[in-house]
Amino acid sequence: MKCMETGPDELETKAYLARHPILTQDYHCIGYELLYRNSNKNSYPLKVTDEQASLDLFLDNLSLYGLSPYVGEAMAFVNYSTAALMAELPGYLSAKQTIIEIVERTTPSKSLVEHVKILKQKGFRFALSDFDGKEKWLPLLPELDFIKFSATSGVDETIERFHMLKSCINANTKIIVEKVEDYNTYKQLKLSGVEYFQGYFFSKPMMVSHQTLSPSKQVLIQLLALCAKPDLDFITASKIVGQDVALTTRLLRMVNNVSPNVNTPINSLRQALVYLGELPFKKLISMFVLSELTVDKPSILCCQGLLRAKLCECIMKNYDTNKIFQAYLIGLLSILDAALDTDFENLILELNLDESFSEALLSKTGILGVILDLVLANERMDFSQVSIDFEVLGLSAKTFLICCEEAIRFVEQINN
Repeated sequence: MKCMETGPDELETKAYLARHPILTQDYHCIGYELLYRNSNKNSYPLKVTDEQASLDLFLDNLSLYGLSPYVGEAMAFVNYSTAALMAELPGYLSAKQTIIEIVERTTPSKSLVEHVKILKQKGFRFALSDFDGKEKWLPLLPELDFIKFSATSGVDETIERFHMLKSCINANTKIIVEKVEDYNTYKQLKLSGVEYFQGYFFSKPMMVSHQTLSPSKQVLIQLLALCAKPDLDFITASKIVGQDVALTTRLLRMVNNVSPNVNTPINSLRQALVYLGELPFKKLISMFVLSELTVDKPSILCCQGLLRAKLCECIMKNYDTNKIFQAYLIGLLSILDAALDTDFENLILELNLDESFSEALLSKTGILGVILDLVLANERMDFSQVSIDFEVLGLSAKTFLICCEEAIRFVEQINN
């Protein structure tokens, strides 16, 4: 028995990056340089241009998940090619946390320097990677917050370069010495006044990989977030669904399947909204999203999501009829981490839900949270917690049993 069986979704691929810590003299990590990778091999791939690396790092990782999963609250040093910098890619990230690292192969043209100044006015900070001391960098030096150079030419020469560089830059510009490979180099540089370090002596780059959402799943997540809003923005919903023709076809097929009394086929989302009404339409959309997100999962996961959703809804009917759909959606959202194989807290942040939703899902607070907690406690047969939630809600065991029976019938009807 399968819940709302659908066609196969697009294949998922893995996205990779590596992070390399930047530390103080006392081994305190101030941030991580995020390094492009295209496989589980922890090295920069051959025949990949700076432009391709910048774009792929942004599209496959940073644009989807932000910076927090990779650096927490620390700074993120993100390498940008000239093209990526001029294409405004940094503007999609947090200015407070992002250090735009200009790669050493960049040509510091007048237009690039002007663009750097504009981004600095927006709060972004800049680093220059692998500084070689060439005169071409002079126009850019006043705009830099960090300058990095390598300790590959021996300790004495590195110390000499450090003092020479320090004498000709702004007092607020910090110098990071890269490629510190052993304790003796670190010790001598520290004694010479170097404050920031990066290199294999401290840590090798650490690989981070995750499943990337296929385009259709990204659309589904956007659609689910839209359903969580109090009032459905139909124009935005139509645009979101319109991004994926296959998704539109499957959704309309489902609408027609659950609308047997319609004399003519429903051929558009607007028709579906007019026929069903906003609340049933949102519920149908959320059910559809669940079925699509769990298409490659055991069928029990979809059934479990629907059962939780309906049970939460039935319980909420006893308290606040204005929050019935919110309760239903809370039940569906509670299985998303299993459906997407991803961290639940990061996923909830990505959905940008109202505070009441987020707190209910993460902290089990508020009436939505207590109802969800009751449903989950009953599921794992934690009857001690069930009793506590009964008392908090003022809910009788008899009423809860009636709700359970209604939820089970609902799932059976969906299956049929």
